[in-house]
Parts: sequence; C-alpha cells; structure tokens
Amino acid sequence: MIPKHISNKEAKEAGDNFVDLLVSVHDTEEPLIIEKEDQPMVVVVSHDAFQKYEAIRKAVEKRFWNTVETIQARNADEDPDEVLQFVTEIVDEVRQERYNKQLIS
Repeated sequence: MIPKHISNKEAKEAGDNFVDLLVSVHDTEEPLIIEKEDQPMVVVVSHDAFQKYEAIRKAVEKRFWNTVETIQARNADEDPDEVLQFVTEIVDEVRQERYNKQLIS
C-alpha cells in the first residue's frame, strides 16, 4: 500500500474534488498524505484502516500494561529503594556500554 501525497498547491486544487479523494481513499484502502511546504501534515485513511490501527494500538497498550502488572507482582515483596538502586545500576551500565561503542565507532 503506497500512500498518495498531496502538496500544498495540489491540496488547494483538490479542495474542489475533496469528496472524490475521500471516496478514493475508501475504495483503494490507500492512505492520503496531505503536505504543507513539503512536510506531512495529516493523513486521511479509510474507516476500516483506522479500525485496524486502533485494534493494534489497543492490543499493544494492553500488552504493555499486562507487562507492567507482571513486573509489579514479581517485585511486590521487594524493597522499593533496593529495586530503584538495582535498576539505576543497570541503566548506568547500559549507558556506559553505549557510550563506549560510540567512542569506538
């Protein structure tokens, strides 16, 4: 699915045919990207495509919160200060590794 791009100038001309553009998005299932000064501003998608996007977004959000709840349950008996210290040490290690890789590159 290759999105169609409409520039600012084309958008002005397309205004007269806006309904036709919407029908085209619906019929082809291809998104329409409207640009201003060569920068994407909005995307028009069909209702079906939007519903698919929303279903994926909701599934990802649910999985995220399930993961958070699992981590919280596993750490329910842990001292919060010790967990914070442990996580801070791990984050510092990862940051140091990334920094070292940048020095080598």
